[in-house]
Amino acid sequence: MKKTNMLIIVIIAIILIAVIIASWFVLSSAKSDWKAYNNTRFGIAFDYPAEWEKDDYYMGTVVTLISPDVCVLNAIIANTTENATLEKFTADALEILGRDVAMFNLTNISITELNGNEARTIFYTGAQGELDMRWMQTWTIYDNKEYVITYTTEEYKFQKCLPEINSIISSVRIG
Repeated sequence: MKKTNMLIIVIIAIILIAVIIASWFVLSSAKSDWKAYNNTRFGIAFDYPAEWEKDDYYMGTVVTLISPDVCVLNAIIANTTENATLEKFTADALEILGRDVAMFNLTNISITELNGNEARTIFYTGAQGELDMRWMQTWTIYDNKEYVITYTTEEYKFQKCLPEINSIISSVRIG
């Protein structure tokens, strides 16, 4: 009986060790396929998948990333006033989006964090020409600057890129 229990314990230990080693290899190889982005001029850094295209200062953004599936993430950073608040910025942003995005439909708004700073994340849908689009935006105010991270793609592709987008946003460092 004791030999059987000992054998079961040894087998379980071997399986656990194998699972831990396999997990480590999967996680370390996945992270090695990422690149680091660092823009000291605007005070933003993050990690992104190596196969994504990066374009600095594209159409008014600080940086734009485009996945092979044409999911787009960009960062816009602008100076703000000393007394700017997240609540006012959010209200102004929603007003502008409601006016400028065809068929704008806010689907979710939440209080979140970006690099440890209180932030807002919104999800919304709308149209660009004939395309049904979906967006996620996260913004915060830090050191008198507005940091706005926007993810957009066609609505049917949105969920496919979302895990990578969330990993990029989780890696954002500002300041």
